[in-house]
Amino acid sequence: MVEDADPEKLRVCPYCAVSIYGEVGFSEYDSLSKAIYGAILNKGKEILQHPGQLTGFMMDTAPALRKEIRIFSNVVNEHYASRIKSAFDQEAEEAEAEIARLRHCFVEEEGLADGWADVLCDGLIGAIRYTKGIGTTGLHHVEVSEVSLTEKEVSVSAAVFLPSRSRRRVTFTGKTADTPSCAEVGDTVLFGSYRQEYGEGSRKEAIEWLVLDKQGGKLLLLSKYALDAKPYHNESKAVTWEACTLRSWLNRRFYHTAFQQAEQECILTARVRNEDNGKHGTDGGNDTEDKIFLLSTGEVRDYFGTDPEAEDPVRRVKVTAYARAQGGYCQSDGEYAGNGWWWLRSPGSDSYNAADVDYNGRVDRAGDLVNYYGLVVRPAFWLNPEAAGAGPRSVRVPAATAAPCPAGGQTSSSGRSAAAPCPAGGQMPSCGRAAVATVPGGAVLAEQASVVSSRAKAGDTVLFGSYWQDGSPGNEKRPIEWLVLEKRGGRLLLLSKYALDCKKYNERRGNVTWETCTLRSWLNGEFYSTAFDGTEQGRILMTTVKNEDNPIHGTKGGRTTKDKVFLLSIGEVLRYFNPDPEAESPARCVKATEYARAQGGFAYREAKYEWVNTKEYDGNSWWWLRSPGSTGYCAALVYINGRVVSSGRGVNYYDNVVRPALWLDPESE
Repeated sequence: MVEDADPEKLRVCPYCAVSIYGEVGFSEYDSLSKAIYGAILNKGKEILQHPGQLTGFMMDTAPALRKEIRIFSNVVNEHYASRIKSAFDQEAEEAEAEIARLRHCFVEEEGLADGWADVLCDGLIGAIRYTKGIGTTGLHHVEVSEVSLTEKEVSVSAAVFLPSRSRRRVTFTGKTADTPSCAEVGDTVLFGSYRQEYGEGSRKEAIEWLVLDKQGGKLLLLSKYALDAKPYHNESKAVTWEACTLRSWLNRRFYHTAFQQAEQECILTARVRNEDNGKHGTDGGNDTEDKIFLLSTGEVRDYFGTDPEAEDPVRRVKVTAYARAQGGYCQSDGEYAGNGWWWLRSPGSDSYNAADVDYNGRVDRAGDLVNYYGLVVRPAFWLNPEAAGAGPRSVRVPAATAAPCPAGGQTSSSGRSAAAPCPAGGQMPSCGRAAVATVPGGAVLAEQASVVSSRAKAGDTVLFGSYWQDGSPGNEKRPIEWLVLEKRGGRLLLLSKYALDCKKYNERRGNVTWETCTLRSWLNGEFYSTAFDGTEQGRILMTTVKNEDNPIHGTKGGRTTKDKVFLLSIGEVLRYFNPDPEAESPARCVKATEYARAQGGFAYREAKYEWVNTKEYDGNSWWWLRSPGSTGYCAALVYINGRVVSSGRGVNYYDNVVRPALWLDPESE
C-alpha cells in the first residue's frame, strides 16, 4: 500500500518499510532540478558526463530557465560533470555532501557568486532526490518485493540500538562519575573532547555530559553546555531532521572531531524516532539511525519536565566561549546571563522552522527558522560504557604529550591508527612494536647530530646528505639534519629537522592528489638528485606510500604511490608527534632555513604580525603534509603553532615550506 497523501514518504511502504522505486513524470520542467532530472529520465544518467548535450537538452525542454542553464553551461566542465555523475550513483546523504564540496569549488575555483552557486547546487540536489524517489509528486513502475517482517526486525535490532521510551524526570545529582560505566541517571560524566574556550592558545578540553537515561547499562548523554553554534539547515526551505545539514554535521564533523576511535567504538547507532509536532501537527519525517542527534520536544518533556510552557531552570544551558565565537547568541545580563537558545530535532510550526528551548528554559514548539544562525547545539547520544576504550574518563591531551598506544606506538586523535610507510614495500602495522619517537615531547633528541649509522635509534638526530641552507647567493651545501621518527628492522624513518625549501604543492591551481602533484615530482627528482650523491641514493629505500582520505572532510587521498622521498600525512604526524590535531604542539613546529626563507618561505615574526601573541613561535613556518585538504584543490599543513590544519590551503600557495621524509637503510652500500 502506498499512501500518496504524503509525497515525502512515497519512497517507503508505510507498513513494511520496503523501498519503492519508480520514475516520476512532470508536466512542466519549471525548475533546474526538474530540467536536470528530465534530461536523465529521457537520455539516461550518461548524459551527465556530456555537459554540452545536457545543457542543449535542457534548453529545449525548459526554455524559461535559459539564464540558469547558461550559467550551468559556463561552470560545469567535463571534470565537474564526472563528479556530478558519481554523486548521482551514491546514497542521498553522500551525494549531497559531494555537491556541497562542488559548491565550494564553484565559488573558490571558478569565481561563481554565492547566490548562483546555491542555484546550481540546489538544482543538482533536487535532481538527485527526484532520481531516488524522494519528494516526488507522481509515481510509476512501482516495484515492492516481499520480505519477512520477522527477519527484518532481527536484522535491524542486531545493528541498531532501539531505546525504549522513558518518561522519568531526571534529578541531577551534581556528582561527576569516575568512569561512564559506574555512572547513574543524574550524574555527570567526562567523555571525548572539544574546544570550549576561544582565542589563541585555546585547545580541546574534556566534554561534560549529563546522564539522562540508563537502559541495560547503556547511557543516554546530553552535553552539559552548548558546544557549538550551527543553523538547523544551511538554507531556508522545508526540511525534516532526516535531511537537515545539522544532522549531517553532528554525525560527521563533530563525531570525528570530538571522539577518538576508541571512544567512537563506544557510541551506539540508535533508532531515533521523529514524531510530529505535538502542538502544530507538523510532520516529523522518517525515523533515522544516528550516532549523534538532538533531543526532541517529547524527550525534553520526559527528562526535564512535563510542562513545555514553564520557565524551567533545569532546561537552561550555558554557552561556551567557543560556541559564542561561532555565532551562538546568549543573554548578556540578569538572571539569564550566559544562557542560549538550543535546537531540538523536532519540527516547528511548519517545516521551515525547528523547535528549540529558549534562554529561560521554555520549550518553543513553534520554533525558529531552520537557517537561523544564533541558536546553539547540545549533542546527545547513546553510550555503551562496556565497549573497548570507555573505561577511564576522557581528559584533555596536553599539547606536547602523546597518548601511548597499547602496542607501543601512538594513536591519532581521529582515532584511526596511522600506518607508516614500510621501507620494504609493504605497509607496516599501525601500532608496530618498533621504537617510536615523540619529538620532542617524548623521546629525548640527541643534542649533537652524528653521521647516520646502524646505531641510530628513534629520537636521535642524524646527518645525511647535504643541501643549501644559508640565504646568501653562491653558498655551499651543508649536511642535512634529520630526526629519526622510527626504527624497524634496522631501517630508519627520517624527517628533516628544519624546513629545507619552499615549494607549491602543485604549480597550478587544480584538483590534485599526492600522486599527481608537482611537489612529489620535485622531491623525487630535483631534490633527490641535489641532496644525495650516488652512494647516499643507494641507501634510500623505495617506499610504498599509502595515501589515506582526509579524516575530517573525507576528501579522497588518491592511489598508493612508490616514492624515495615523500611528505608525512595527517595520520603520520598525529602518530609520531602529538595525537591531538587541534593542540598547539611545539613538537610539530618547524623553523625554516635561511635558504628556504630566501625562496619565499614564510616565517612568523611576533613583532610584525602579532597573530599568535607569544614569542615562542617566532621564526616558525607552516609546512605541507601530503594529505588532501577540505577539497582536492587544497592540501593539509601544520600551522606555525603546531596545529594540524586538516582543511589545508590552496595547492598553489607559494609560501609553505617543505620537510622531506624518507626511509633509509644505514647499512646498504
